[in-house]
Amino acid sequence: MTEASFTEFSFSATFDVVSGVGGHQRGSYKKHLTKTAGKLKNRNNLLMKLAGSTWGASTNTLWSSALALCYSAAEYCTPVWSRSAHTSQVDVQSNSTMCLISGTLHSTPLPWLPVLSNIEPPAL
Repeated sequence: MTEASFTEFSFSATFDVVSGVGGHQRGSYKKHLTKTAGKLKNRNNLLMKLAGSTWGASTNTLWSSALALCYSAAEYCTPVWSRSAHTSQVDVQSNSTMCLISGTLHSTPLPWLPVLSNIEPPAL
């Protein structure tokens, strides 16, 4: 009987497959934030289709759908990556979500978006 080598089971990557959060040794979360921004963009597209339909155009439907679809994904592990240099990718998509559910234009000042969309800003 031969002994099994355990070197093949060593984990050298710091990316956590289960939670989807991680980076390399320098602490960059660029990969995670890019992936999250892509998810939010796809979900914003779904919300746009819902807003354009007759059966999903009510304010309460858009608001609850945005919270369930977008903000749950955007705020996952926020305290971990909130100081990263790449957070603007997620911020752009979150602001787009708030513009969509509040019915405002993209030229609306950013501090007013949480007020107009009735969404509490994250406590960081």
